[in-house]
Amino acid sequence: MKITENKVSCIIAAYNEGPRIGAVLSVISGSSIIDEIIVVNDGSNDNTREIVEQYPNAQLVSYSQNKGKTFAVMTGLSRAKNDIVMLLDADLVDLNYKDIENLILPVVSGQADVSMSIWQNSALPCKILGIDLESGQRVFYKKIIPDLKILSKLPRYGLEVFINNIIVEKKLKLKIVNWDTVVAIRKSQKIGWWYGTFGDIKMTFQVVSTIPLSKLIFQIKDLKSLSIDNLQTSKYRFYYKDIIPKISKIKF
Repeated sequence: MKITENKVSCIIAAYNEGPRIGAVLSVISGSSIIDEIIVVNDGSNDNTREIVEQYPNAQLVSYSQNKGKTFAVMTGLSRAKNDIVMLLDADLVDLNYKDIENLILPVVSGQADVSMSIWQNSALPCKILGIDLESGQRVFYKKIIPDLKILSKLPRYGLEVFINNIIVEKKLKLKIVNWDTVVAIRKSQKIGWWYGTFGDIKMTFQVVSTIPLSKLIFQIKDLKSLSIDNLQTSKYRFYYKDIIPKISKIKF
């Protein structure tokens, strides 16, 4: 696939990601397609700021109060100079240049309007379906969000499903990229099982509050229909023909 002249702005929202963000920045700093890196330090109280400052090509935006991922991304989008943007989480492990390239190229080449990743430790239902609705790794044209101010009205963790809704409403071509070796660190691994589980539950409620649950469920079907590969990227697609017929024969 030929790389076009389009350049990409990478936006990373970070909250207490000092132990992890350096590895992510090391990878994207070496990308020839990314010519702008914006890190929004979302009120971290660890050494996130100091780690980011070690990367001179990364623009650092910091504020003292934690305002949530949606607000942080909105801040980054408002500063991005390029038409194409990539959203990236700060806690990814084993990310490499090829992963970044595979996520960006479908959009800059015109093959897709939006791309999103599914990674090694995505939840099993996501792997079975071949799509992760809450994936924070995405590439798209900034113009698909006509008014960035609307993001300020979303819950702290409502960004991804909101963008999903835009993809569905605008019938944008979607590329799902399989990141087989990339791992996203769970909240329980960062702050302990109890607080991490509570945080995940809270995040789930905020996601559901963004759009009705019924509409959220239909997002899966709608996004699948817009996938340019018809979900052939999922190595778990055999579950459909192997498991579903067996379930249908079970007597309850």
